[in-house]
Amino acid sequence: CNSNDECHLTTDDILGPYYFEGAPFRNVIAHEEEPGERLFISGRVTQNDCENSISGSLIEIWQANDEGCYGIVESCDTGNPENDYFNLRGKFFSDENGAYTFESILPGYYGSRPRHIHIKITTPNEEELVSQLYFENDPYCENDQWCQEADDRIISLVENEVGLNGEIDLIMNSSENGISLGDINFDNLLNVQDIVLLVGIILNNSTSNDFQIYSGDVNNDNNID
Repeated sequence: CNSNDECHLTTDDILGPYYFEGAPFRNVIAHEEEPGERLFISGRVTQNDCENSISGSLIEIWQANDEGCYGIVESCDTGNPENDYFNLRGKFFSDENGAYTFESILPGYYGSRPRHIHIKITTPNEEELVSQLYFENDPYCENDQWCQEADDRIISLVENEVGLNGEIDLIMNSSENGISLGDINFDNLLNVQDIVLLVGIILNNSTSNDFQIYSGDVNNDNNID
C-alpha cells in the first residue's frame, strides 16, 4: 500500500529447488542454539484491498543457515544442534486477525544470491503465493534479477536486545475473510456438525487437513483435543 491509497498484491518469486512438504507446525524456525543472528518477522495477511485480514492462511518457511547451507539437500557442517531433518523449516497459520510472526536466524549468502527467506502462502480458499523475502541494503541484491524485482518484499531490520526485527504485510489475491475458529466443516456456521467432525478427528475416525487443524484449535494451544 502507498500514500495514494493504491493496493498492490505481494509479488511472487521463484520456488527454488529446495522446497519440501511435511515441515512441522512451528513458528520458531531456528533452534535456540542455531548459530546466527536471531531474526523476528511479523505482519498481517490481508485481502486484496490491503485492509481486511485473512485468518487461517497457511504460511510455509524455508531458508539457508547462517553459512548459506540448506539442510536436507546439503551436508551442512555448522548448525542444526539437534540433527533436525527439517532444520530451518516450518509452517504456521495467520491468526483470527490475519497476524503472523515467526522467529529464525538471519540467513547467510547462498552462492551469489542475497540473503533471503522462502515463503509459500495458501489461503483457505486455495489462493497460493510462492515468494521470497529480502533485506534492506543487501549488496548482493544489485546483481540478483529476482531481488531487483522485489521492492515490495525488501524488509527493513531494526536491532534490539533480542535480535533483528522486521515487519511485512502479505497481500493476497483474495476477497474472503478466511476461517472462523470452530468452523471445522467450513460452512460458515458453528453448530453440532462441527463438534461431531472434531470428535472424529480427535478419535482418529476421520482425517484432517491443515486448515481443519487451524479451525479445530479453538483455544490456540497447538493441540486438537
